[in-house]
Amino acid sequence: MGEAAQYAIKMHHVTKTFGKVVANKNVDLELKTGEILALLGENGSGKTTLMNMLSGIYFPDYGEIYVKGKEVTIRSPKDSFTLGIGMIHQHFKLVDVLTAAENIVLGLEGKTVLKRREINRKVAELAQKYGFDLDPTKKVYNMSVSEKQTVEILKVLYKGADILILDDSASALDYATDAALRKSIREMKDAPTLFIVSQRAASLMHADRIIVLDDGNVAGMILKKNENDGDNIHAVSISQILPLVEHLANKETIRYTGIYGTEITQAQCRKLGIDQGLYVERTQEESPAMKAGIQCGDIISKIDGTPTESMQSYYTYLQTKKQGENLTITVLRKNSDGEYAEKDYKVTVGER
Repeated sequence: MGEAAQYAIKMHHVTKTFGKVVANKNVDLELKTGEILALLGENGSGKTTLMNMLSGIYFPDYGEIYVKGKEVTIRSPKDSFTLGIGMIHQHFKLVDVLTAAENIVLGLEGKTVLKRREINRKVAELAQKYGFDLDPTKKVYNMSVSEKQTVEILKVLYKGADILILDDSASALDYATDAALRKSIREMKDAPTLFIVSQRAASLMHADRIIVLDDGNVAGMILKKNENDGDNIHAVSISQILPLVEHLANKETIRYTGIYGTEITQAQCRKLGIDQGLYVERTQEESPAMKAGIQCGDIISKIDGTPTESMQSYYTYLQTKKQGENLTITVLRKNSDGEYAEKDYKVTVGER
């Protein structure tokens, strides 16, 4: 499978600031075609800002965004939707006096005018396809909160989006409807690619991967052994978000080394004479990394002899290790002469 077919979204070193506030800092993120990826983080972690750059609400200060293998510039929601990206927001944008079907087709451009009965039929078929129980003829002012959210989701699907962003929007769905949505998407032959931006554990259980954002950057990744492993999430994370992960994901096993790092630029890598690297911003107290001797300010150049591409690739590799197994982490550390010296550290993988 070529990259265009394999990856629906790739974000590289995406940064967004608001004055002195850094909302996202050098974020690297990949979303595979057909994948359900959840973004997890506390309020202010940067997850919604990141998705707003994909949906055209914000424009990144710098960084690159690729959609289906092609670098793109997204300057408006219209640009985003042209690329097949549809974002469902937390707050409803419905006309109360119109029916579900009328709201769904409202504002469509260049479409053949359909009779009301035909519109209702098409909306009913779409709802059934995704496992929704929705009456197309029902007025919005008579709907429950869950029904209104269902209409918002169907609006995006009806317009043909194949990359969906649910920004805590599923939190308005009742649990039965939420579960039906995830199940139907999982079972569809040509399922849309899906971002879930949520703090709801039941929603996260349906994700293929969970990316943890903290302080505007990717802080960790949670992987599942297989599609049926929804109640036993195997995770890799760091100290600051461990309590959050433990709160949201029951029965989890957290595999970790206690390292919090950020990618360094290619220019810095060339200066140091390495292919790729991670800057160690901090280490967890009494963590395996700290016990092994890795310090804040170190630069990780290799993991078991392989150049470290990103925190995401680091967590992915760490996921293959068992508790008690050793990693060889190669770091560059500045000596008293101001020069960097390379050294290997044996780190024992911990489990929480």
